[in-house]
Amino acid sequence: MAGIGHMLQVMFDKAPTGIWNLRPDSLSLLLSLANVAAHSRCLLLENCQGLLAAACAERMGGYGALCCVGTGGKVPGMSGLRQLNLSQQERSIVCCT
Repeated sequence: MAGIGHMLQVMFDKAPTGIWNLRPDSLSLLLSLANVAAHSRCLLLENCQGLLAAACAERMGGYGALCCVGTGGKVPGMSGLRQLNLSQQERSIVCCT
């Protein structure tokens, strides 16, 4: 079972521009500085194919609320969120508009 770190590394090696050159160490720093934790409410501007949303949902553990918005009035792509093996509770906190 692949975690978010492994999935991000594979996508970074394959097509780094598709995920805005986001490395696993940068993602962990981003989540720490944003104070993403259980029972928090987060607003996320998602442009990394759902990887940021998946990382936030995994870190929140299914507790709290995560609202993802895209740029240009489009609903963000969530392929990364679907590929990661999250539980139903972790997926239920994600709202995409």
